[in-house]
Parts: sequence; structure tokens; C-alpha cells
Amino acid sequence: MADVASFFRALYIPVAVIPDLDLVKDDGVIRKLLAALATDSGVADAIQEECRRAAAAIRNVPPTISPDDVKAEINRISGLSMDWQRSDDEAVMRQLRELANKVERMRKLKKGGSNRSPLFRVHMYLSD
Repeated sequence: MADVASFFRALYIPVAVIPDLDLVKDDGVIRKLLAALATDSGVADAIQEECRRAAAAIRNVPPTISPDDVKAEINRISGLSMDWQRSDDEAVMRQLRELANKVERMRKLKKGGSNRSPLFRVHMYLSD
């Protein structure tokens, strides 16, 4: 992504990036992207610090399911029929995805954030 941004900037083509939560959480990628886009290293450092705060806030959001419920669900799924000839793999994969969605910390944020979130502050900082 940073390479593409650098390429377009070298051609004097305006570049805009709208990062998703996964990108904001990836400190290495966001650093490269900011280096490719920012003309002021102070601004890039400030944005990266806001992204780090956002990533820390995301890590503090607990999954929507307890560890005991995860174990119980894994045990239940492991007891399902697993005859791939009867396409049982499709049901197993669907239920594992549903469980993964419950465990994913960013699930609540992806469904709708808050104007008080660090991501909103990053947006406001970039808008100024």
C-alpha cells in the first residue's frame, strides 16, 4: 500500500487513504504508509500515536463471549458429524466462523463506533 502511494505521489497524483480498523492496528504498515504520504514527520508521528492509542483501545474491548463459553462451543462443534462426503465440512466451517466472530475483539467496533473513540480523533485530526 505504501509503495502504491509513493508511486502516485511521485507522479504528482493526489493520494487519499481511508484506513480500516485492521490497518490502524498494524503499526508497521501504518508507519510505512505515513512515511509515504506525510510531508511533515511531526504530523506522521502524531497520527501514528493516535493509531497506537486506537489499537490499545481495541485490545481493551473484550470479546462478546466468555472463555468458558468458547470452550463449550468448541466441544459442541467437535462432536458434530464430520463426514466430508456428506458436506459436513460446510456446517463445521460455518459454526467455526460464527464462533470466531464472537471472539473477535473488533466486532463491536465494526458494527458501529463512537464519536469518543480514538479513531474518531484520528479522523478529526486529519480533517483539520
